[in-house]
Amino acid sequence: FPSYLYWVNFSSSPLVIAACTLGFMVKTPLYLMHMWLPKAHVEAPVAGSMILAGVLLKLGSYGLMVFLPLFAHRVLSLYFFVSVVGGIVCCFTCVRHWDSKGLIAYSSVVHMGVVSVGVLSGSDMGYYCATMMIVAHGLCSPLLFGLAFLLYTNSHSRILAHNRGGLSTPMLCLIAFGLLSVNMGLPPFLNVWSEVMLFCAVSSVTVSILPFLLVTAFLGVLYNLVLYVSIVHGKEQASASGNFSPWHFISSLSLSLLLSFNTSLLCI
Repeated sequence: FPSYLYWVNFSSSPLVIAACTLGFMVKTPLYLMHMWLPKAHVEAPVAGSMILAGVLLKLGSYGLMVFLPLFAHRVLSLYFFVSVVGGIVCCFTCVRHWDSKGLIAYSSVVHMGVVSVGVLSGSDMGYYCATMMIVAHGLCSPLLFGLAFLLYTNSHSRILAHNRGGLSTPMLCLIAFGLLSVNMGLPPFLNVWSEVMLFCAVSSVTVSILPFLLVTAFLGVLYNLVLYVSIVHGKEQASASGNFSPWHFISSLSLSLLLSFNTSLLCI
């Protein structure tokens, strides 16, 4: 982190705190500042969504990691509340969402809220697990948008009800299972270790927020399972084009899973 920032005499004024953190909260984004993200992903092409999810949003996360410690003693409770409650609300939104790209966008809000909780814990372990979660999300989220694009090329629709019947394409089942396993935090991938370390870091600061994080983790598994069941099971829709060829996606999926697995080994 830039060491010169810690020599600056920051005022306790809420306006100064907002000026230094509001832009990064929008860019990350955190809950209440996230309204632009689902709309941007829905309207963007697949390449734009992948770059936005994998690179640009992580710049906002880095800004929060730099600036939030300067004010953590003043806004700790407020940011904790917004991040955790917002994560739970967005999880319920993901469970009920019908648009594949919108669902993945809201899942990014959930992950970034958990990242901010790790940063606000004020401990070295909190920063470490926040960094791991940023890396894991940066590997997985772009490929989830790639998966949504594959579904769209087959059915010409982002609606989950129009993308059923994935069992007829076993390779699609493999791709969806691999990506959603990483996204929901199954071992041995990186997300699970970052979440476990996050729980330890937060419990060293306050135990009262830990049940909310456990609820967020449970709901995260729930909406990923709902997404998997929605696109794999059910009767294949008549609107499918029949030209579905996901083999070119295997190289990217293999690289993502390999990097996530190898990074998790380094963190054990």
